[in-house]
Amino acid sequence: MMQNFADMHIHSNESDGTLKPDEIIRVAQKIKNLKAISITDHDTAQGSKIALEYTPKNIEVIAGIEFSCERNDEEVHVLGYFIDVYNKFLLETEEKLLNIRALRIEKFIEKLNDIKIKISAEDVYKFSTGKAVGRPHVAQAVFHKGYTKSVDEAYCKYLIKESETYVPRIKMDVEQAMEIINLSGGISVIAHPSSIKNRNTISEIINIGIQGIEAYHPMNSPDNTQRFLNLAKEHNLFITGGSDFHNSRQHDKASMGECTVDYCQIEKMKNYLKFRQTML
Repeated sequence: MMQNFADMHIHSNESDGTLKPDEIIRVAQKIKNLKAISITDHDTAQGSKIALEYTPKNIEVIAGIEFSCERNDEEVHVLGYFIDVYNKFLLETEEKLLNIRALRIEKFIEKLNDIKIKISAEDVYKFSTGKAVGRPHVAQAVFHKGYTKSVDEAYCKYLIKESETYVPRIKMDVEQAMEIINLSGGISVIAHPSSIKNRNTISEIINIGIQGIEAYHPMNSPDNTQRFLNLAKEHNLFITGGSDFHNSRQHDKASMGECTVDYCQIEKMKNYLKFRQTML
């Protein structure tokens, strides 16, 4: 029997990916045994919303989002799946987070201008075709203005934490992200847990009620993958996985469909949601 897979972590041009949702769908449709995808843009479900409107053949689109959070002085990302992209609470949260992103970009531009890197908001936004503007768009503006030899150089020189021009971003609490995902009818999942340095943080997030863990991710070593699978079994968590594909050399460690999860795990999530619905 043919085994089907899902790539549950893909970014579109609505955040820091470069492909439009319809382009992502067309690529996904050509990948053998790939049955489902989720577009999980940063702090916006707009990519998923657009993808769902296409109702594509041969590929299932699962609505998703990725929230940037903070816990124990460390950045933690929380994925939301099967969310209602029109949910009032979700849309209100999106608007607040996107405004925070925009204000941060203004501060980046100010700091860069102070050190004689003359870029404007217009320069940045020409590279941000979607809702969520971010550091990759600033890096492109710096490069295209001729201040660096590559986008990577611009990013590493001016936009990382160690840079004098770095601007920290206000992030959500993990509990807030989980609550918004729950209110919009979805399932909350720890994203790329290998990126979380403090192991106690993962335990804390499990204890406060996260529902799944991204056991399969290009960042995860085989040993880490096994550890996360063991955690999922021990705490009855959903298992997810995805490529974290952006179509960007700067971000990607895997191509779309290269890092996936067995589709049976998606069916488990669906069955849980059906059961939850009957309990309401």
